[in-house]
Amino acid sequence: MKLSQYTIVEEVDNEILLYNSVYSAIVLLTQSEFHDLQTFINNDNLEKTELFSYLENQNIIVSDEIDEEARLVSVANEKRYNPSQVTFTIAPTMNCNFSCFYCYEQGFRQHTMTTETAKKTAEFILKNVLPHQSLKVIWYGGEPLMGLNSIKVISEIIMKNEKNIKVSTQKLYPMVIC
Repeated sequence: MKLSQYTIVEEVDNEILLYNSVYSAIVLLTQSEFHDLQTFINNDNLEKTELFSYLENQNIIVSDEIDEEARLVSVANEKRYNPSQVTFTIAPTMNCNFSCFYCYEQGFRQHTMTTETAKKTAEFILKNVLPHQSLKVIWYGGEPLMGLNSIKVISEIIMKNEKNIKVSTQKLYPMVIC
């Protein structure tokens, strides 16, 4: 066994945080558990405990024989070509009401999607999502909610057609100050 090359190890408050960046798995270990893990990795003769089985299941540790780069390509292709889900990224507006100091969009063209374009977008989506597929919509743009009318138009048309919908939005966390 070995620590996955995609596992990031960080000490946090005297504990060890393990994060696999491919599978988004996060595990917090005590110093003692991490020491046991290092011993397990360096000694093939040790018995696999429940913890080590869990870490392997989370892809924090992997078998020495695993070709992680080939596995990464496989995972990426599975997500990219997954026939069970179709993803659309829609920018209902490029307008933004934040003044983030790091914004690279200085002098950008302010534009909001028209109702007609929103209707055509919804029709296009409905034509391209098969009955067995789920639909994931990612609202993108300056601040997508400034194009709320377009979001409503698209969402209402899609929901009338009973599509299995997942939504992702940009998130403003309280700790982020623009």
